[in-house]
Amino acid sequence: MQPQLKRIAFLLFDGCDLLDFAGPAGVFHSAARHLIRTGQASDLLYTVEPLSLDGGSVRTEQNVFVETMRATDIPAGRYDTLIVTGGVIDHRSCDSRLPIWVKANHAKVPRVASVCCGAFILAGAGLLGGHRATSHL
Repeated sequence: MQPQLKRIAFLLFDGCDLLDFAGPAGVFHSAARHLIRTGQASDLLYTVEPLSLDGGSVRTEQNVFVETMRATDIPAGRYDTLIVTGGVIDHRSCDSRLPIWVKANHAKVPRVASVCCGAFILAGAGLLGGHRATSHL
C-alpha cells in the first residue's frame, strides 16, 4: 500500500528564522527519499507550501528571501499539517494578524505545530491554553 501525499503548509512572516522553515522542509524531503530508497514508497510523499499573510517574497531574519503564497482562508482538508515558523518574536512584537489567521484556520487542518518562537503565535491564537509548551531563545 502506497502512502498518501501529505500537504504541509508553513506560515512564514518577515523576520522569521530561515532554519524554522528550511529545517523541517528538509526533514520531510529526507524522509520521502528514505522511503523511496527502501521501497516503501515510489512517489512524492510530501508537498511543502510556504504561506504568508500578504503572499509574495518574505525576508527571513538571515536576509534570505522566500517566495510564498498568500494565506487566505483555507478550505478544510487542503492541508494535512500547518507549521508556524518562529523568529525573533514574542507576544509583544508579533504581527497581530498572525494569531488571528491561525485562530480562524487551525480547525481546518488536522495537525498544527510550531517551530521555536512560533509557539507565541499559537498561544496568541488560544491554542496552547492548558497544554505544556516550550521554546528556546
